[in-house]
Amino acid sequence: MSDRISCSMAEEMIPAYVGVGCTDKEKKLLEKHCSECPDCAGKLIRAKKLYANTDQGREEEPEADEEALSRKTEE
Repeated sequence: MSDRISCSMAEEMIPAYVGVGCTDKEKKLLEKHCSECPDCAGKLIRAKKLYANTDQGREEEPEADEEALSRKTEE
């Protein structure tokens, strides 16, 4: 896997990311992509919220990186 991923690849990785099924390298690649891509960042934020609202989701406060991604999508 290269140091950059496409939007379609990021979209495929999001379910594994929120479901704790990614490797550390995959997480970093997705986070890097989302820091540069507002569309994918928004999809990741929505997936995290959806996962948190399911029985399988964690009932935690949103992480700081989610707030940063949210600000990125508003730009």
